[in-house]
Amino acid sequence: MLTLEGKIALVTGASRGAGRGIAQELAMAGATVYITGRSRTGNSTTQYDDLTLDETQKIIQKDGGTAIPITCDHTNAEQIRRVFGQIKDDENRLDILVNNVWGGYTNEFGELNIDTPSFTGSFWEQPLWRYDKMFTASARAHFIASQLAAPLMIEQQSGLIVITSFWDSYKYLSNLPYDLVKTFKNRISFGMAIELKPHSVTALTLSLGWIRTEHLKREFNLDDFNYREQEGFEKTESTRFAGRAIVAFASDPNLIKHTGKIYTTAEVARIYDFTDLDGTQPEYYSIADKSAGLTQR
Repeated sequence: MLTLEGKIALVTGASRGAGRGIAQELAMAGATVYITGRSRTGNSTTQYDDLTLDETQKIIQKDGGTAIPITCDHTNAEQIRRVFGQIKDDENRLDILVNNVWGGYTNEFGELNIDTPSFTGSFWEQPLWRYDKMFTASARAHFIASQLAAPLMIEQQSGLIVITSFWDSYKYLSNLPYDLVKTFKNRISFGMAIELKPHSVTALTLSLGWIRTEHLKREFNLDDFNYREQEGFEKTESTRFAGRAIVAFASDPNLIKHTGKIYTTAEVARIYDFTDLDGTQPEYYSIADKSAGLTQR
């Protein structure tokens, strides 16, 4: 079994979905995991009261792991700074940063809203709040967190920064603000890798597949073992699959060879020979090509 005993990790956006699953896997491997987000007990940002940092902590503690929740609105730079200030005060090191926080599916009132106006509408139909949410709560937040993590990792001459994203051979992702922010997330690790490699710090982008989130499982009566029985969900992956990929990376003594690259979770599973919760290796999740034959060169 891979071990991250003694390692300190931070997972942003860990109250639900992939963030929760990543935190679970890192903690199960022995890391002390700091988890951030806005949802706390009695103050969830979704319609589900159990999708909070506190519930993530309970799940991890039940499995024998250690999770430390810190409330953070990642659109607020000062709150992000306070997170890193606490980690520096408590641990004086950081081994793994997972930039996972995302705000692209909620409107200016904090309500889940991907239908009105249509998420797949043309760029001239997209509301500015959607663009602002995606860039402020995700791209900008990742940049700030990485800036704050870098000095800690440079000092110890080791570390791993992961950006969670989606990538499919540079295909257009149907919503221009969404496509732009994912392009940012897919590119930022490359620039960071160039500047961090002399300090033995790795930065990479992990492209997640179609995830069986808590919302998806409730909406379609799925679990992590029966999902193949329902047509259309065969290629989905659990919230913890990405976590297994990050544990595999973080445990690799030759991790630096991956710096600056984009990997899909399916690729990482085959490189390191691990499976999802049901013992399978999900296939690479691909989308339709809507470029209509256009290229940039």
